[in-house]
Amino acid sequence: MLRLRFPGGRQLEISPGFFGMLCLFWELSGTGEHGALALLLAIFFHEGGHLLAFLAAGIPVQRLTLSWSGAAIRPRPGIYPFSAQLLTLLAGSAASFLWAGVTALLPLPDEYMWMQLFCGGFSLLPLPGLDGGEIAALLAGRWFPGNERGLTYFFRAVKLLLAALLMVACVQGGSFLPMVWCVCLLLA
Repeated sequence: MLRLRFPGGRQLEISPGFFGMLCLFWELSGTGEHGALALLLAIFFHEGGHLLAFLAAGIPVQRLTLSWSGAAIRPRPGIYPFSAQLLTLLAGSAASFLWAGVTALLPLPDEYMWMQLFCGGFSLLPLPGLDGGEIAALLAGRWFPGNERGLTYFFRAVKLLLAALLMVACVQGGSFLPMVWCVCLLLA
């Protein structure tokens, strides 16, 4: 993983899995670089929603990570109110869905709207590193304190199920590049 440090303690981390994900969308979109550009814009707006929520809640941002799951803005370590944590996690998908509506009204190819919808929905999957996984961990910690082991098994099962479904789709579709993303998912 490539790590860049900036003044003020902020960091940018880039994982090889991020490039695997871009390859996946390059291949699956059928439009090559336009699919990858639509994905990058969707990530930008999604993470922008998180950033605005962090700023509104007064939570300082420490790191931006680009990985197999897209991008993630992480706050400085600390104890923050439950409601602020939940709202910052939901803000990314809310921004994605809002921008999907905006792009539907603009004279852009439909893939830009669909990519916003995909980004907002995908991030809500209950997988580690995604907003849905963070929400699941936040809720489990509040409702079932001390049960981290059960949550770990739940995340592993969801990850294996998703990777298996994607691999079957890759075999049926005859495309190799999505398989790269599946491998990145299993190694993450």
